[in-house]
Amino acid sequence: MARGVYVGKERNPFLVFLFGLITAFIYTFYWFYAANREMQKRGIERAKPALYVVLAVIPVIQVLAVHRTVTNLRKIYLGNNVPRDPSPWALAVLCLPLPYIGLLFASSFVQSGLNHVWEETRARVIEDGPEVRDLHCMECEAVFEIRKNPYSEGVVRCPSCAYEGVVS
Repeated sequence: MARGVYVGKERNPFLVFLFGLITAFIYTFYWFYAANREMQKRGIERAKPALYVVLAVIPVIQVLAVHRTVTNLRKIYLGNNVPRDPSPWALAVLCLPLPYIGLLFASSFVQSGLNHVWEETRARVIEDGPEVRDLHCMECEAVFEIRKNPYSEGVVRCPSCAYEGVVS
C-alpha cells in the first residue's frame, strides 16, 4: 500500500438507509456527495461527487449515479486487493422499478463496502506499525525523532522552535 492513503469515515449502513428514509432522501443525496468525495480523495479520478448528486436526484438517471459509484468502489477494491467484487449493474437496476428506494439500498451497500476498505486500510497500518525516523527542522536546524503513521501525512512541530511542517 502506498504512502498517503486516505481513510474515509465509517458509517453504519443501516443508519445510512434509515436517515435517508427519515429525511425524505436528503441524507441520501448528501451521502452520495460524501462517499464519492471520499473515493476521490482515495485516488479515483472519475469520482465526480457533485455530478453524481445531480444524477441521483433525477429518477430514471439514478441508474447512472449508482452504476458509477459502485464502479468506483470496485476500483478501490481492486487497488486495495480486497477479494469482494460487487457488480455495478446489480444495484443500478434496482433504481428503475424503485427510483428512490433503490438509491437507499445502493447507498447502504456501497457504505458497507467502503467500511470494509477503510477497516482493511487501518488494519494494515496497525500491522505495519508506526514509522520512527529522524527529522531535520528547516528553521533552526535541530534534529529530532518522530513516530508517525507511514500511510498518511502528518503535521509535526519542532520541539526547539515550534516550526510546523507536513511530513509524508
